[in-house]
Amino acid sequence: MSVNKDEIILRGLKENNLKNIDLTIPKRNITVFTGLSGSGKSSVAFDTLATESRRQMTLNYPLYVRNQMPRYERPHADLMQNLSPVVVVEQRAASGNSRSSVSTYMDIDPLIRLLFSRFGDPSIGSATDYTPQSVFGRCPTCDGFGEVVAPDLDKLVDFDKSLREYAVQFKPLSPAGWQGNWMMTCGLFDPDKPIKDYSDETLELFLYGPPDGGAVYAPFHTKDGPQNARWDGLLPRFTRLYINRDLSKLKQVSQEDVLAVSAHSTCPTCQGTGLNPKVLESKINGFNLLEYRGLELTEMALELDKIDDPLGHSIAQQALPLVSKLIDMGLGYLTLGQTTSSLSGGEVQRLKLASQLKKEGQTYLLDEPSLGLHLKDNEKLLDVFNKLVERGNTVIVIEHNLEFIAASDWVIELGPEGGKRGGKIISEGTPMDMLNSDTLTAKWLNQAVSESR
Repeated sequence: MSVNKDEIILRGLKENNLKNIDLTIPKRNITVFTGLSGSGKSSVAFDTLATESRRQMTLNYPLYVRNQMPRYERPHADLMQNLSPVVVVEQRAASGNSRSSVSTYMDIDPLIRLLFSRFGDPSIGSATDYTPQSVFGRCPTCDGFGEVVAPDLDKLVDFDKSLREYAVQFKPLSPAGWQGNWMMTCGLFDPDKPIKDYSDETLELFLYGPPDGGAVYAPFHTKDGPQNARWDGLLPRFTRLYINRDLSKLKQVSQEDVLAVSAHSTCPTCQGTGLNPKVLESKINGFNLLEYRGLELTEMALELDKIDDPLGHSIAQQALPLVSKLIDMGLGYLTLGQTTSSLSGGEVQRLKLASQLKKEGQTYLLDEPSLGLHLKDNEKLLDVFNKLVERGNTVIVIEHNLEFIAASDWVIELGPEGGKRGGKIISEGTPMDMLNSDTLTAKWLNQAVSESR
């Protein structure tokens, strides 16, 4: 059988509600799948095309490698041929890392830090010194985490209960553990009196330890008799033993146990940035590193273009095209410091596309990328699709937006309804071909064409 390498051949598709359909999808074009909800669009694009592409890709690896990779069942189809590697550009978060930002995702951050290390005034050192991960760059108070963890008194202690009644809510410091037993038997505290009934002096000693750095010793009863041990206060003891140490080495308590009786707050020293305040003394044209990351991308492009000093110009010119890509995607209002978890689904899709623009010979699958976009942004996204096609890529989109349908090269409409009554091809061809068909999408498209005249 002669196969046209410029076409994706799909025959006898039966995945989900598909009714044994045949499709030929032109490569290096923009193809739109449209139709009612549940008509079978995702069954073709994602459950068949994407799944089979991934399955075929895994077959290129040795068996011992394949055993470590996700396994994909062959979709229900008679023939699936001439597939390209598929990139599914989804609308879910771009990264599982809560600290991931637009800058780190697009790999612009290393360039900005390098720019500050070479051109910032005053220079504080190498590019790595501008990160919370470096010895110099990390905040001395929170150790680079951006927040401080402290015991939450209301969660840690039930003041209506006595020590014997488990007033201390943290198991290792309750009567269930040796430290809780010590509190009850040391003679400093009445184990049967509710904590709220302690005198001010006793309550202060119980919670915070002796005043003014003094020392109070209490007997700790062992099999060898009583041994004097220093009482340092419930909160200092909890902080020392369970917050300021590596919990992975403890068998009877987990990080979740500690966090359950702790409170998180923004670090007062670095204001949540995780950076040593000395890092922010370095500036470029009046902006420190955080202020630079806080500029909208359109503003940042202007700032980068201003840098003509030989020390910074070449670095700025390397960062500028990456920023311009995002602006071309209609994302010029974002900042480099914005976390990827805060982006909308449509913004995530465009961010992912911006990171893919240099690749060739891929098939890109997108699900309703026009959602939430302004008309001008639609045009920018279509321009990006055309650039991907010019580089030899194939773009396949599930879309109802008439502007996207009219601008595509090939349209496939599934239906006639959703669910069991869907799964059939009711129209296929160019957008001009659609105008002559008798489908709901054709009706809307004809109406849009008439209104534009």
